[in-house]
Amino acid sequence: MRIAIVDDEEDLLQELEETFRLNGYDVEAISDATVASELIAKSRPDLVLLDLKMKGKSGFEIADELSHNPVTSGIPIIAMTGLYTSEDQENLRITGKFEDLLIKPFAIGDVLEKIKTVRRL
Repeated sequence: MRIAIVDDEEDLLQELEETFRLNGYDVEAISDATVASELIAKSRPDLVLLDLKMKGKSGFEIADELSHNPVTSGIPIIAMTGLYTSEDQENLRITGKFEDLLIKPFAIGDVLEKIKTVRRL
């Protein structure tokens, strides 16, 4: 399974990348939100972990771009955020573009469990 991780927090990105590789996943780590949609379209991962609050572009914008691209529209997305607000909750509900949500900080085991759950959907 190929996973794309989009997050501008380098330490978390590296930790997730290493953990996923150790668990047998093929990983693409993307720290630049402005090119994330383009890179995801090229690599065509099976799942995207997407931070909602980033510099350059929000995760909501990236999810919208992915959903409108025929190449990426079927890829499940798990949103990640440390700044979860009621507005975020409403946007998540309205967009319907996310399979699940991880609230930072989260345990790596929780991430692996969510990935397994989304894979079964």
